[in-house]
Amino acid sequence: MFKVHAFPGFPLQVRFSGYQDTGNPSYIGYTVAKLPAGAAVSTVSGSGTAVSDPATMTLHLNACPHELGSVPVCVDVTDSEGVAATQRCLEVEVVPDPPPSLSLSLSHGGDCIWNCGGSGASWEAAELYIGRSYELHLTAEDTNAEDTLEIAPAACEQVPPGRIFSAPCEPLPWGSALSEPSHVRAATVTATRALPLEPAHSHGGYSMRHCFMATDGCGALRDGEASCG
Repeated sequence: MFKVHAFPGFPLQVRFSGYQDTGNPSYIGYTVAKLPAGAAVSTVSGSGTAVSDPATMTLHLNACPHELGSVPVCVDVTDSEGVAATQRCLEVEVVPDPPPSLSLSLSHGGDCIWNCGGSGASWEAAELYIGRSYELHLTAEDTNAEDTLEIAPAACEQVPPGRIFSAPCEPLPWGSALSEPSHVRAATVTATRALPLEPAHSHGGYSMRHCFMATDGCGALRDGEASCG
């Protein structure tokens, strides 16, 4: 049985296609077993009498947070002469929308010089030298490829609890500005932003903690439900 994952609030579409290029069928049709709550199927397009003209039907599902779990969807395809293909079943697993991850690294001259593993944030201080140019790279990733991501400075009270800072905390250093975010969608969605840093002579002795956070977006949930933080 083939399995697909669905996330609450994010529409899922699965297309079924069938054709019969032997004999003399006039059309191909589908029968569908019980559907999950909130699911619907489209009308069939195409005759299904040739590989170039398959009969296509689409399953649409927009799950809510209280519908977590797995449910099978079984489909039969039958031609106009009563010949049926082997029944196919799809397992739809509705899972909670995952939170994004955020990693930071610092580069100078194109070479990474701090937190180069890229695994989350680092609580070790980064040393910057006056007169040099640096770039702080922020990368957020979400395993829900249909989600949207935002990376922004975090207020001091939004940092993880239990952290003891050896320096004060403020959003961004000496008036610097984050670049516009860029997004890449594949099996996951990734967002990146960069923060150029050019310490001047007036910044000698500067010591400050800067924090960032990644947030994702909500899909369009039925019944007014929402579960995003």
